[in-house]
Amino acid sequence: MVSQKTLSNCVEKIRMRGLSEIYGVADSKHGLVLFISVVTSVLAGLAYPLFFHLSSHALNEFSPLLPIEEIAENLRTVAIILFVLAAASWVLCTIFVCGFDSVGRFVSNTLRIRFLNSLLRQEISWFDGNVTSKLPFEVSSDLAVIENGLGTKMANVAFHVSLFLASIVMAYVNGFILAAVVTA
Repeated sequence: MVSQKTLSNCVEKIRMRGLSEIYGVADSKHGLVLFISVVTSVLAGLAYPLFFHLSSHALNEFSPLLPIEEIAENLRTVAIILFVLAAASWVLCTIFVCGFDSVGRFVSNTLRIRFLNSLLRQEISWFDGNVTSKLPFEVSSDLAVIENGLGTKMANVAFHVSLFLASIVMAYVNGFILAAVVTA
């Protein structure tokens, strides 16, 4: 007979799993979706520092030495590049958020199925000694948290880490001395 303490230990072991173990539940199709989501989140994170770099380039075009037609043509070119970059960023963000959400939902459903299968394999005497109505609610609420964490939260983490790293690289590219002083 399994005690409530043993069940609590099992739930705690599930909570302490690493991301590789949790994402390891995904099949090869969802593994590919996860890989594509990570790549698109990195690319989307690179887009934002490029916005600032191109905006600063556009501001540098305002020179009293250049004719107005040349300034207008340069600004038109930068505006088109910014528009294409914004559209690409929007598409990339949509892809990685949907991808992470899809994988999170699949992993959560797989874990839910595994839980129910293990619950159905218990001996009859186990149900006599445990409060069975409380356990599915706890596991279901934990799986909802796992789904949210593997989906939306991991998408945000991947995007913001790549944004942070790309911003640091762009800072060093644009102004090495100032970036070194600020990060020191």
